[in-house]
Amino acid sequence: ADTMAKTLLPGIRAEAEAAMQEHYSDELARLEALAKVNPNVQNEEISALKNQALELADHLSSAHLRLDAIQLVVAL
Repeated sequence: ADTMAKTLLPGIRAEAEAAMQEHYSDELARLEALAKVNPNVQNEEISALKNQALELADHLSSAHLRLDAIQLVVAL
């Protein structure tokens, strides 16, 4: 199980990173477009979103596997 999980990890990690990048790039584009027409959108909001995406990318790149199991013994 450990070997199989280790072979799957790069694909799972890449998929998660791609989904995260897509989400944050869409959200960043939306917020930047809104900032052009709405002066209430502050640069700090855009910077915070960029920082959040960078931090999440860092966490995803360092994600590792942890296999957990529960063994249940029933005695009658």
